[in-house]
Parts: sequence; C-alpha cells; structure tokens
Amino acid sequence: MIYYLVIPFNRKRKLKIRLKISEELDSSNIVTYIMARLKDKGLKVHLAHTHAEDPPKDAKPPRKNMLWCPYCRDWRKFVSAQYDSSLKICEICGISTRDFYVRKFNNLWEGVSSLHIKRRR
Repeated sequence: MIYYLVIPFNRKRKLKIRLKISEELDSSNIVTYIMARLKDKGLKVHLAHTHAEDPPKDAKPPRKNMLWCPYCRDWRKFVSAQYDSSLKICEICGISTRDFYVRKFNNLWEGVSSLHIKRRR
C-alpha cells in the first residue's frame, strides 16, 4: 500500500514523503508509529491516501468554504493554485477541484459543460 505523509512548513512549502508498505505488514501500525515519532519532534504531519474515500454519512463541513478531500479524508480548505488563480487545490495534498472524486463527493458538477462528457452512440 502507498501512503503520503505531508509536512507543511508554510503555505507555499511542504514536504511530501512517499511510504510504500508491503502487504504482509500491518500498514496502519507502521504509519501511526511514524506519524507519532514526527509529531514528537514538533512537526505537524498529515496523512494522504492514494485511494479516495467518501465523507461520513450526514457529515457537514465544520466551517464555511471547506470541501471534503477524499485523499486526506478530512474537511480541508481549498486555496488558489500559484500558477492558475481559477484553479482551487487542497492546502495539504494539492489535489484540485477538477479531480473526479473531489467533484463527486462535494457535488461540484455545475461547472462541467456538456462538451466534456462523452456521449454514447
């Protein structure tokens, strides 16, 4: 299984660490242990998954202007990208609002035109 640990230093700089854990090992214990060790060092650590997951049932964002990030598996603020001000990205993992699962779990389909949808013949 592949995980990413994200350590933000400030709004623009963050360190992404890729963890590839063998299927034979208990990945949850390993990730928990590594995160605890990094937090003991005074670092703020976030876990990003490679598989999307939907929000809990009947869950609502805790604050205004927050979306469900299916890879962080938490409510996150999506900020403007440095290279495109019209594009919003997760402040932790960097996934954009153009991602299928971000749109699906947050009902962001209004901006999709009919030209971008494949039609069956």
